Amino acid sequence: MGTLLFGCCAALKLYSTEIILLASAIIAYIGLVKSSNSYKEHNRPYITFNLEPGQDPNHIVLAIRNTGNRGANDVCIKITPPLKSVLYHSGDENDPVNELSIPFISPGQEIVSHFDHKHLIVTSGSTDHYDIGISYEYRKHRKCWKHWNCRKFKDSYIVDLSYIGKIHFTLKPKDWGIV
Repeated sequence: MGTLLFGCCAALKLYSTEIILLASAIIAYIGLVKSSNSYKEHNRPYITFNLEPGQDPNHIVLAIRNTGNRGANDVCIKITPPLKSVLYHSGDENDPVNELSIPFISPGQEIVSHFDHKHLIVTSGSTDHYDIGISYEYRKHRKCWKHWNCRKFKDSYIVDLSYIGKIHFTLKPKDWGIV
């Protein structure tokens, strides 16, 4: 038993440099993979979609934003159930919105459009919850001819509009300070 222990200690002493070198190489590789993944996650597009109050308190705007630092290609937004504007409901061209397709959204770009009026949505009895599905791509080059040149992203979440009926704005007259 003593000679076995002595043999193990001698082998450990003989190969200790190689063992430490191998362990440090493994730790360096793990660090490289983690930093590479962090870099990829940071340098990508982030597309969001929301319905929110506009500049005028009674307006509802449809907002699509790219808050990432890379452009997004082939953006597709699916909305379930379809959005119906109470204000713009007449005519064939104003069908309910259930899918939006945008070829490209630049980093920091915001697409905002007037959608409806707050009091019309609140009184119409329409649904408050919408399932949003967003898919888009980031392309390093114009053509994605290899899988490493093109990364695809899918996000899904729920937009809850129940807060809109609870927003109350009061208009107060300005004090002009009569002199």
